[in-house]
Amino acid sequence: MQMKLEAEGPEISNWVQKDILDAGVPLCSLEGFSVKEERVTALFERRRSTKRPSTWGALGIASFLMKNENVNDWKSKCKLAEVLRVPLYLVVWRAPDDTFPIYAIKYSDSSLTASLVTDLTNCEELAKWLGSFKGIPVSKRFLEPGRLSVIDECLRKHRMPWPGNLDGFIMRASNLPSVLIEFARTEQKPVRKHNLNDYFPQDIHRWKPFEIARRCLNVPFLILTWSSNEKIVKSQELIEFDESASPHLRMGNEEILSSAQVIKKLERFC
Repeated sequence: MQMKLEAEGPEISNWVQKDILDAGVPLCSLEGFSVKEERVTALFERRRSTKRPSTWGALGIASFLMKNENVNDWKSKCKLAEVLRVPLYLVVWRAPDDTFPIYAIKYSDSSLTASLVTDLTNCEELAKWLGSFKGIPVSKRFLEPGRLSVIDECLRKHRMPWPGNLDGFIMRASNLPSVLIEFARTEQKPVRKHNLNDYFPQDIHRWKPFEIARRCLNVPFLILTWSSNEKIVKSQELIEFDESASPHLRMGNEEILSSAQVIKKLERFC
């Protein structure tokens, strides 16, 4: 039996992210993070289990992660949680009507440890538990429902979507974060002409958590706009988020880059 990620449906291949990782840039991502009252409240990962989640136990979880996953990535996630002074939770699940054990994950002495925080009895309880960390509602309709996993469908049924993810962050050797990254894919417009402010009314609750995380960490927030049909990337830095201003998202340092130039840019944050 193995614990593994639940497939989220047919994923769209992100060639920019692949090139960055293939070049050895230590880009990490998070399944979710929550914000409330202008601060980050928790970081989240989740894994789907192929056996009853309650049978794992804390030692089994830690052992599996050490043997089967990228420990350096987990180290970076744990260190990011330490910088933010928030917990890093791992939610283990199998089905909406099964139990949901939740573990706090930490890294010390070159090892990962897991400790059971709570064992929820069903998806409705998970929705309530997640809601205690979130202060920003999610009003945007999910535009690609076919890509929702079983757990996402269940959480939305209980009006509490899974916390928004963080596409990328980089930790320096000093174990301090240096940059946050969001990949923005454009389909209808060319990369050069894609303007994120055009979609702000429907994306407002997407950007606010990013702004809070950026301010809490005091690091640059880069937005890399890409397309499946072009081999260029628009790199922008989010300078300011203001719901009442126009434009709402004030960008700076805009550049049109090749994949190699993006990699070189990100290497400066390592």
